[in-house]
This record gives sequence, C-alpha cells and structure tokens, in this order.
Amino acid sequence: MDRSPAQVVPKWHSPAEVAAILGYGLSKVKLKIATGELRSVKDGKYRRILPEWITRRCWHEPRVKPPLGAKSYLRGATASPRGPGRTA
Repeated sequence: MDRSPAQVVPKWHSPAEVAAILGYGLSKVKLKIATGELRSVKDGKYRRILPEWITRRCWHEPRVKPPLGAKSYLRGATASPRGPGRTA
C-alpha cells in the first residue's frame, strides 16, 4: 500500500498569514482587526482568523498608494509630498 503524506490545510490563520494571503502589510491587517472590519478571535495572546472571514471581507481599498493630492484612504486627509503629518 502506497502511503503519501496528506496535505494539512490550516483551519485558522494568523494576522501575518492573512497579510501574505491578501498582499497587505501586517499593520494594515492589524488595523482592520482593531477597527472591526476584519473579524478575529483571541487565542491566549494570539489572534486567529478563519478563512471564511477572509473571503467574506470585501477589500475595497486600492493596493497602490493614491495619487499625490488625493484624499488618503486611511485618514481622510490629503497626501503630503513629505509624508504623513509633515507640512511643506
């Protein structure tokens, strides 16, 4: 009998894994969890996210930065050429 190893599919994902799946940074995923836009549960000191919660979430934000002078999609402020929080 030929026994090949079975593929193990994780039931829960960490925020770092979700960031890799969606192509976002870890801080963006943590922000979505903190604002309640992405559901998660606390398992001890760790956060866990079900795959259904990832696919159910509709990510409307662009994956590229908005053009200079456009409204920021995080803070609602205009983008500054010198970076956030800085003036010319």
